Amino acid sequence: MEKDYYKILGVPEDASEEEIKRAFRKLAHKYHPDRGGDEKKFKEINEAYQVLSNKEKRKQYDFARKSGFDFGDFSQAKSWPFGFSDWHRQQGETFSDFSFINEDLEEILENFFANFGFARKKRNVRHGSDINLKIDLTLAEVASGTKKVIEYQRLKPCPYCQGKGYQGKAEYIRCSFCQGEGKIRETRSTFFGNFSRISTCPKCDGLGKILKNPCSNCQGRGVVLGQERLEVKIEPGVSDGQIIKISGKGNAGEREASPGDLYLLINVLKDKRFIRNGDDLIMPLKLNIVQACLGGKVRIKTIQGKTLEVNIPQGVSFGSLLKIKNYGLPKFGRRKEKGDLILKIEIEIPKKLSKKAKNLLKELSKEI
Repeated sequence: MEKDYYKILGVPEDASEEEIKRAFRKLAHKYHPDRGGDEKKFKEINEAYQVLSNKEKRKQYDFARKSGFDFGDFSQAKSWPFGFSDWHRQQGETFSDFSFINEDLEEILENFFANFGFARKKRNVRHGSDINLKIDLTLAEVASGTKKVIEYQRLKPCPYCQGKGYQGKAEYIRCSFCQGEGKIRETRSTFFGNFSRISTCPKCDGLGKILKNPCSNCQGRGVVLGQERLEVKIEPGVSDGQIIKISGKGNAGEREASPGDLYLLINVLKDKRFIRNGDDLIMPLKLNIVQACLGGKVRIKTIQGKTLEVNIPQGVSFGSLLKIKNYGLPKFGRRKEKGDLILKIEIEIPKKLSKKAKNLLKELSKEI
């Protein structure tokens, strides 16, 4: 019969440690044999408390419980049409624990299929890992697009053996660590019992044999650490935080296995003149009082370096926005399309005025 430790203690599944402790004390006091209580019930309460009061055991219990295992007999799984206990007795093993929570999924599957007689493909090489780098760009480089030369270290195919891991013809000997099986069996004791699993042999990487004549330069791995110099083309309009993938430029794989990829994280530096808003650019434009009142023409320089003459309307107010179409940033992947340049009006008020200027402003105030 399934044991629900939460029901035994009378607490909810999200009960705190303190709630579990209080419930146990109350029930233990009630059912303690020395007080004339039920000894069988007391043992059940104590069993539930030993599991739920321990963080790691509770974590394992919750995992197994949600997976549908029967806690009356931990060697049986309710969701399977056969008993795991019978299966492992046939294999000459004991298996009384399903605490998979910290195990590598690939090794669990390997264990599962191996016991049913299905041979999984032996792993004899490691694929190359990915490399992540950051590239700083100015806003002007984003606007025009650019080429960047980057230098970084990565695992490269060994030049002596061309990445094969051996020179000449490959010669192998049986792995003494796994006796040529390519896998090893480990047995671990847990709270719920013993757990046996099969994992890939760390010495031969699952091949079952070891190179007799490994390359002396790379010790049979087929890769060595080297310097990489790469020119990268950055398209216009790239965004801050965007990631560019360059296939095959990560670490080389061992013994001619496939290489990893290079991922470039774009970091757009702040600009002194422009604020980016998507594909639009916002540019603060400072005017004095006279320019704001009378309007007129002012010259500005765009992010592309072009000088424009802009007409300022008479009586423009602080915070007004003037839009200049198609002078923002190119849209990424559509360089013919551009955002807008938006001028944000700022009016400078002089802190010091001459006597003449003050009189003129007084006269002006009477007119407006």
